[in-house]
Amino acid sequence: MTGRVVTIGLLFRYPSGRSMVLIRQATLHKPPLPITRYENHLPAAK
Repeated sequence: MTGRVVTIGLLFRYPSGRSMVLIRQATLHKPPLPITRYENHLPAAK
């Protein structure tokens, strides 16, 4: 389920840019490796 939350956050982050909070919450819940990759992409998409 964590993966799904991250995907939603990414989709929201592109148009809104506030998904960072959602992604951060997901990381606090479970810090998987895929989340780190998404975080690296966050600054690139900015």
